[in-house]
Amino acid sequence: MVRTDDNAAHYGDEDALAAVAATVPMGRMATPADIADAVLLLTSPLAAYLTGASLLVDGGGQLPRYTETARPVTP
Repeated sequence: MVRTDDNAAHYGDEDALAAVAATVPMGRMATPADIADAVLLLTSPLAAYLTGASLLVDGGGQLPRYTETARPVTP
C-alpha cells in the first residue's frame, strides 16, 4: 500500500485512506520514497552479501487486512 495521488480511486476518500493507514503497525501507508529507499539499499554495496532475500516493505502490515477497511469509490 503506497500513498500516491491516485489512491482515492482505489481506497476511497481521505477518511478511508486514514482508516487503511491505521491498519498498518507503523500507522501510515508507504510513500514512493520508502519503496525507492528499499531499492537503493538492495542495489547498493550494503547488500553485497545478500542472496535470494525477500525484503518486506510493508510497515509491518499484513495483507489483506486493509481490504476490510477500504471503501469502494462510486463513480
